[in-house]
Amino acid sequence: ENAWFIRDDVLFVVMHLVGSNNGWKPKDPAAHAAFGARAEANRALLDQALAAGQGAGVRAAVLIFHANPLFEERGAPRGFVPFQQDLQRFLAGFDRPVLLIHGDTHRYRFDRPVIDPDTGAPVARVQRLEVPGAPVVAGVWVSVDPAAEVVFDARIFYPNAADDWLAQ
Repeated sequence: ENAWFIRDDVLFVVMHLVGSNNGWKPKDPAAHAAFGARAEANRALLDQALAAGQGAGVRAAVLIFHANPLFEERGAPRGFVPFQQDLQRFLAGFDRPVLLIHGDTHRYRFDRPVIDPDTGAPVARVQRLEVPGAPVVAGVWVSVDPAAEVVFDARIFYPNAADDWLAQ
């Protein structure tokens, strides 16, 4: 479930981060073991992808995962602490634009929820795209141009069965 690749000067990283607090259940030994293994695999993936991206001179990165890590909540829920720490390490080693794409809480958002721990301000080069889901299902068209002033653009589409909306 973890993978990375580089295309057109953009690093894409697909991580295994699951909903419901990333499966954090400290009193369930099997869930606790799975949580630890998932966190370690994600950390190794980010380290490997970061090294590859730096070596290739990528100009932007896109990180994709399922769970909403609840950036808006003060103090990350325990299940998302390893991811948030790993994300901060990734951002410290990668000073280019980053797009985080996730689902889980099912509403469309295209914003900047990652906060710089030193200044308390949003990190301007990091954007988050939350894709919509049930009960209002839609599509999202994402454009990435690492040479543009606005690197990431997202447009939401509410398809009508009578329209050929993918051809637009």
